[in-house]
Amino acid sequence: MRPIITTNTDDHIGLAVIRSLAKNNIDFQVVSKSKNTLGRYSRYCRNKTTGCFDLDFFSKLSKDDVVFPMIEDTMILLGKNKAKLQCQLGFSDYQTILKTRDKSLLVHHAVDHNIPCPRTFFITQPEDIKELIPVIDYPVVLKPSRGAGGKGIMFVDSLDKLPGLADKFLKRNGPFLLQEKIPFTRKYTVGALCNYEHELRRVCVIEELRNYPVETGQACYVETVHEPDLVKFTEKLLKSLDFFGVADIDIVIDDRDGKPKLMEINPRFWGSMQVAINAGVDFPCLLYRMIDEGDIEKSLDYNTGVRCRYLLFNDLFRLIRFMQGRYPSRDKRKAIRDFLRFREDGGYYVYSSDDLRPLFGLAYIKMLKKLGLSE
Repeated sequence: MRPIITTNTDDHIGLAVIRSLAKNNIDFQVVSKSKNTLGRYSRYCRNKTTGCFDLDFFSKLSKDDVVFPMIEDTMILLGKNKAKLQCQLGFSDYQTILKTRDKSLLVHHAVDHNIPCPRTFFITQPEDIKELIPVIDYPVVLKPSRGAGGKGIMFVDSLDKLPGLADKFLKRNGPFLLQEKIPFTRKYTVGALCNYEHELRRVCVIEELRNYPVETGQACYVETVHEPDLVKFTEKLLKSLDFFGVADIDIVIDDRDGKPKLMEINPRFWGSMQVAINAGVDFPCLLYRMIDEGDIEKSLDYNTGVRCRYLLFNDLFRLIRFMQGRYPSRDKRKAIRDFLRFREDGGYYVYSSDDLRPLFGLAYIKMLKKLGLSE
């Protein structure tokens, strides 16, 4: 069986998958739409192809190929057309991917299965906003039904601002979610792997210590932690979804009651996965083994206290934005001290002492994007 990795531009997630499979002596092929793709800079990326990975490409794969997509659009394409393909798919079925991708569907599912999540209203037309004004507590969050990494999220802190901002948000994004803004100081990513029977086989709880953008973005500095309650939360959620494959579940701890609340699910490999690999849960290799062998043994153990960061460039950009923001001077001084604590780092998303070229490749890709010259 041969994994087919589909990856794009500055995709550090695909880079982590490439390194994982290569270090475990698993033969694979990387397919990218551009030669200037981060994973292709890796010394571990030997079998690579440039081209459009559309339905015509996938229809030519054999039953001995298994596709590991890095983005959900590809998963939707493949899941919808599964009956036309011979290749195996390394992720959940079409309906499950739709349910996890669309935040409206996910919230409905969570409510139906008694899984705690933010209080949510579904906005499809301007009249919906007017009807909700008397019952809304502020601040609130306006969130597109689709999207990841905090993209497109808007916070509204008062009644006088809501109608105008919500109307613009609706015109720009279409139907969206209006949610309560849960007060939290702790945010987690729970990485998980489920078998064909939707049973949890591996897990790694990751605390997000810093994010970029600061308030809503992806984790750029993380640490593995021991949180059994979050493992139980994840197991219940994924079982209710009939989930198969790898996922990351974003959870916050509500400061009001100390209980976990579901924020979203990514039904694929995720941004901070490298820390889980470093902590002993090698998700890409384990997913390959599970598909190849039919199942793997259950083990929920991993090393805690392992830290990892996206030093260049997200954590650096976060520091710059933080210093430019309206934060107290003492907080800015602390941000600088925290950023400089390199001795506490247990690894990095991109930098690796035995595989340096991706770091320089990332700088080159970012420069091309800045100049508007990327493919």
